[in-house]
Amino acid sequence: MKFLKKPALATASSAIPHHQFTDSEFTDTFFSCCLRNFTKLLRAWKRRLDYSNQKRFNPHAVSNKIISVIDWAPLVKATFAPEMDGKNNQMDYQNNTDYRLSGRCVLCVGGRIKLYPEYSNLIKNCDGYFMAFHGSPHDNLEDLPRFLKQADMIICPVDCVNHEAFFTVKHYCKDSGKPCVLLERSEIKNFKTGIRMLAGMTTSG
Repeated sequence: MKFLKKPALATASSAIPHHQFTDSEFTDTFFSCCLRNFTKLLRAWKRRLDYSNQKRFNPHAVSNKIISVIDWAPLVKATFAPEMDGKNNQMDYQNNTDYRLSGRCVLCVGGRIKLYPEYSNLIKNCDGYFMAFHGSPHDNLEDLPRFLKQADMIICPVDCVNHEAFFTVKHYCKDSGKPCVLLERSEIKNFKTGIRMLAGMTTSG
């Protein structure tokens, strides 16, 4: 019986695999695991960036003060525009060379139609020309690219603008590099600050 047990034990022992990793195999397994984890992190980070960019370039998000920095155009925040009343409400653009547009045409995309006469006067007082595209149902969105090409500068109040018109302005200005200023609010005080910024771009250019 003892003689029969020994082969049986040997057979049972040989049936259990004893695989030992070499240093090369262990290294490959370790780096493969790290690569998978790194890939997962990259995908998660990309989804986060895509979501952040979607919010950044959403005009409704901009107008709600969610994003304060735009990488393709300066944004005039409503809180940054100084309050002006009385005589100070009539800024003397005509006698200040810092506010000169030097005959350039400024296209206003969006904003309040009832304020267009005041927008036009402000730009005229800066020696500029006023154009407007409101983006209402009466306007043809297909005409906007032509207006953008004709204008020298663009100003866009993001609180009152057609969604498609905003993104048309965004893509055009990013591709062309044409000066553009965004306004968080359509009020006159914010429009004045925007014109001042455009005039500064004219001077620096």
